Amino acid sequence: MLIENMNTEISTLLSSKHEKLLNKEEIMKKTILWATVLYTVLSPMLSANSFASFGGRLISVKYNPVVMPGDDLDITVKVQNTGTEAWPGGGFPSWICALTWQEGSSTVSDESYFYNTILPGDIKEETVTLDEQYIPDVPGTYSHIKLHAYRPESVSFFSDMTNSPRTITFGVGGPPSGVTSAITKCNVKAGKSRGQNQDTISFSGWLDATENDFQNAMDTDVVVDIVAADMPSPLNFIFPINNVSFKNGTYNYARTVNAATSFFKFDPRNGKFNFNAKKVDLTGLACPITVTVTIGSYSTTLQLGEDIVNGLKKPCPPQLLMGAKDSLTVDKAKVKFGKKPNTDSLSVTGSFTIEGMNYDKTNPLIIYVGSQTFTVPGNQIETKNTTERCSKVPCIEGAYVSVRFDFSKCKYSIAIKKADITESGTVNFGVLLFDKDLQGFANLDI
Repeated sequence: MLIENMNTEISTLLSSKHEKLLNKEEIMKKTILWATVLYTVLSPMLSANSFASFGGRLISVKYNPVVMPGDDLDITVKVQNTGTEAWPGGGFPSWICALTWQEGSSTVSDESYFYNTILPGDIKEETVTLDEQYIPDVPGTYSHIKLHAYRPESVSFFSDMTNSPRTITFGVGGPPSGVTSAITKCNVKAGKSRGQNQDTISFSGWLDATENDFQNAMDTDVVVDIVAADMPSPLNFIFPINNVSFKNGTYNYARTVNAATSFFKFDPRNGKFNFNAKKVDLTGLACPITVTVTIGSYSTTLQLGEDIVNGLKKPCPPQLLMGAKDSLTVDKAKVKFGKKPNTDSLSVTGSFTIEGMNYDKTNPLIIYVGSQTFTVPGNQIETKNTTERCSKVPCIEGAYVSVRFDFSKCKYSIAIKKADITESGTVNFGVLLFDKDLQGFANLDI
């Protein structure tokens, strides 16, 4: 009877009189659902070792702990294939992420399907979204949602990975218990070039200010201050409070000053606020960022970290530190030791910034790998657009060096070949970029 019901439902979807309702994804969902049901029923009859080569682990689940009514909840999920067989993908999903919860006596499920082949040992990170229609409207803390990460049992059967399911606990309409106000989302974008007021910042969240705070502050201002350690001076935005900007119990004001646009919105009835500023100079902005909102005698100060700014995957743009601070990071590094003398190689990529935009190329470029140095004369470095670069230039120490420093993207790459690398273990890595000392910021594992 189970198989007959499955065949009837899928055949109905495919029948000609339902052509207008035909939906490939819906058919896929129904097929996988029935396959999972069949597996659950039939699995006791299968050998315990039949699918032992498939395995999966839910490594981590990350998301903002607070959302507002009308916002989506983005959840970053990291999984690993711990078996000896690839998760095949192709015509069927390689793995599935499902958010499930109860509504009355029914179980609601919102699935996301991923089709890329995942090889044994590989780690994959994806973002799934709980749509705003599923976010409760009533402020409070919720933990009714389960996140399931399903890995294949065979080509078409799926089961929970190790560490799955996880409970998703989040707040709606306000911050977690004990916090009076919170910024729950912040986006920062750097302009295409520095010094031309092309940057953008926006944030939203919850304030515990009241309608009385605005009434008592009538004919004064809402003031938003943004401060970071390497900013030359705080950013200050002023929005007047009057009978036009505050009416019907809500505040809303937008303004333009010297081409820079900004707005501030706040609804005391649900505590939700929004701020946005475009065509401004955010030079020196980096986490932690301190935001202070003042409404007459009301004031709150909030601090933003990398977990909020630009979400979980993207950092605050490093371009904003260009001209404001010396910095150097290592994103990737690879060392290869040759079998003969002077056949070692090293490649390094990462991000960098410098304090001030002027530098003196009469000085050399020196690469530091622990106590070893690799020196390229400044006159061997070519300037092209916003980059300083060279290719396979013999350095004073005898190796050959290729470098590229992109001052617009704040990215660099270094390749050293035909070298004799004598360092080992964890060593300091740095660069003397002409007269800019970028040492003491990063390490290498050799």
